[in-house]
Amino acid sequence: MICDFDTVKELAGSVIAERMDHRFLIAKDDPWAKLLKDLDLNVLCVNFAPTAENIARNLFDIISVQVWPDMVRLHSIKVQETPSAYAEVFHS
Repeated sequence: MICDFDTVKELAGSVIAERMDHRFLIAKDDPWAKLLKDLDLNVLCVNFAPTAENIARNLFDIISVQVWPDMVRLHSIKVQETPSAYAEVFHS
């Protein structure tokens, strides 16, 4: 199935915006996690080390299962850290 990019952007963007946009990601087992969360600093505690690779995998899993489980197959997700550093996850 082919999906219009605006639809993809709207659906995937809403997942990203609601979940991670302008949030401080920290691993739940990090010694600072509870303190930062208790200070209510817009902290998102995650079950993984918040590296670009892990964030890309997490977003891929969420978007491919929750947004389009039966409609389309998500091809890839790319998380850009800097202009030359990024992590990309592909459908296997």
